[in-house]
Amino acid sequence: MRAASPALQEWWPEDDPRSWTGVTWLGGRVHGIVLRSCRRLAALPPEVGQLQALTSLDLQRTALMTLPHEIGQLQALTSLDLQKTPLATLTPEIGKLQALNKLELSYCIELETLPPEIGDLQALTELYLFRCEKLAWLPREIGQLHALTRLTLGGCPLKALPP
Repeated sequence: MRAASPALQEWWPEDDPRSWTGVTWLGGRVHGIVLRSCRRLAALPPEVGQLQALTSLDLQRTALMTLPHEIGQLQALTSLDLQKTPLATLTPEIGKLQALNKLELSYCIELETLPPEIGDLQALTELYLFRCEKLAWLPREIGQLHALTRLTLGGCPLKALPP
C-alpha cells in the first residue's frame, strides 16, 4: 500500500514496512492501523480499500473531514474509531461494512447527519455519538440495527428519536 499511495509515503518507513508504528500484521497482511492523533492526516487514500484483512482502524484525533468511498471495501473491518475528528458526514458506503460491530463517532462536533445506510450495519453492537453537537436527528433506518446493544447519545441536540 505504501508504494501505491503517495499520501502514506511520508509515514511509512523505507527500510522495513512491517516496522511502521501503529500497524499490526497477521499472516503477512495488515490487520490493524492506529493513526491516532496524526493531525496532518486530512484524507485517507483510496488505496485503503485494498486492505482486505483490516479489522481495526483507529483514526481518532486526526484531521479527517471525510472518508473515501473505498472504505466500504473493508469487509473484515470490525472496529472504526473516528472520535474527535472534524468529520461532518459519513459516506453512504459505510453501510457496506457488514462485519463492523463498533463505530466510535463521539466528539465529532461537526457531524450533522448519519446516512440512511447506517441501518445496513447488521453486526453493529456499539454506536458512540456522545457530544456530537450538531447531530439534531437520527435516520429512521437506525431502528434496523437489531444487534445494537449500546447507543451513546449524551450531549447531542436531538429533537426526537426515530421509531
